[in-house]
Amino acid sequence: MDLFTDFILATGPADIGGAQGLQNLISRNSYSLKWMVQGGPGVKMCQGGSSIRGDVMIREVSTYTTYKPQDKQTWSNPQVTENYSCPWRFSLDHISWTDQEIMLNNATGPEYKDDVRIQAFIDMRKKVNMRGVTSLIHGMEDEMWALPDYDEMELTAGSGVQSLPLFSNEISGANGAGLYASYQSGNGGADTVQGIDKTTYSAWDNARASYAAVGQHATSHLFEAFDDVFMEVQYEKMPGIGAEYTDPISKPYVVATQKDGVIFFKRSLRLNQDWYRHGPDDPKYGAQFDGTQIEWIKALDTAPIYPTVTAAADTSTHTTYGAYDSTTNTTGGPRYHVLDFMTLHKICHSQRFFTYLPNKRPSNQATTNILPIDSWHNNFCRDLRRQACVYPSANIS
Repeated sequence: MDLFTDFILATGPADIGGAQGLQNLISRNSYSLKWMVQGGPGVKMCQGGSSIRGDVMIREVSTYTTYKPQDKQTWSNPQVTENYSCPWRFSLDHISWTDQEIMLNNATGPEYKDDVRIQAFIDMRKKVNMRGVTSLIHGMEDEMWALPDYDEMELTAGSGVQSLPLFSNEISGANGAGLYASYQSGNGGADTVQGIDKTTYSAWDNARASYAAVGQHATSHLFEAFDDVFMEVQYEKMPGIGAEYTDPISKPYVVATQKDGVIFFKRSLRLNQDWYRHGPDDPKYGAQFDGTQIEWIKALDTAPIYPTVTAAADTSTHTTYGAYDSTTNTTGGPRYHVLDFMTLHKICHSQRFFTYLPNKRPSNQATTNILPIDSWHNNFCRDLRRQACVYPSANIS
């Protein structure tokens, strides 16, 4: 049994997603986690600290002036920064097996060669490892699109990982900023996201635009909404000497949407090819806007994160993107989350992310073996202005 444990720890989860051997029929069509782990643009490693934190210059206090020779000056040192932070979150999954699974399926004895025994270990490792790692990945994927909850995601007493809708939502009413109900003051929150008050600082909010049609030559078209938010989320460096004090120029990395979102976008290209697109007819248009890929994220098909009222004040009732329903969802249709992973990160602890802990044998299960997989992490946004949401203002079908 110790040999099998050593074998698992030595080889790790390399087989997951492999082309050979055991087939994983519960893998999903698409994942958003890929942009935030395993070398994706959004992954950032951190050594530690009691919380994940940073600061941002968010208040503009002008000290610029014109003067005449010999004028007296009044010097000042205005405080213009604000600290932002989020707690560490701790996730645990495991792989497990019993002595019986290994010993009763392990080819032993003088008539069997070592390579037969090694192959038996490989086959068993694939089974136990694939189940555990698949569970881990799917758990992290789902929490990326969970309904934001202030107590769970903002407070150290909670345990929830900050979900991406917190940084890219369609809510524009309520207190003047994109705040889910639990984040609004008087309802358990304090108008804050990562410790910064969104109603006080308008820069601490994502961009948003609505669309009402995906048809041919329509007003309030999906493409017009994309034009709007893409101009909003791109920022230039300051000219001259100020360039070194400005964040690098960046553009949206990806647009995450439901399956219908990709289908409707391609439908718009085909219907309007004489208007929006030059070149020969091509029924297999790629789903891109201004060079940014539009991708179907399967978790968004069932994520209950959208308000059931037209994007004004958020309520405590949320639903999936769904279709039109006159009683609950007055704006049925796909949502498009425009994400910039140069400023939106999965912060991972450098020594505890997808980390196998020592093998355990539960005291009340004498032949069971457990290998916990431990992760210390959270999702973290350094610039909400560079994220956006395109949402329907009318029924889209």
